[in-house]
Amino acid sequence: MDIGQVQQIERECSNVLMQCRYHADMQEYEKSASFFTHDIIFRSGPLGNEPIVGREANIKSMYANISDLFMRCVISNILV
Repeated sequence: MDIGQVQQIERECSNVLMQCRYHADMQEYEKSASFFTHDIIFRSGPLGNEPIVGREANIKSMYANISDLFMRCVISNILV
């Protein structure tokens, strides 16, 4: 594999992450969660918090956090 192929893979992986967060920001939670496997283990917040297990639980937790606030995720310096 040459450096061009490695860079292409890194760009594609970064794009998946950005698409996932875009859908979450747009409150399209099902689309956001579709980037994960059905048995995802999602950890959020301080260490020690209970993980969110499963795609459906992930979607439910995103709906539980809906507010009237306008939110955008900032992603920088992506390392794959």
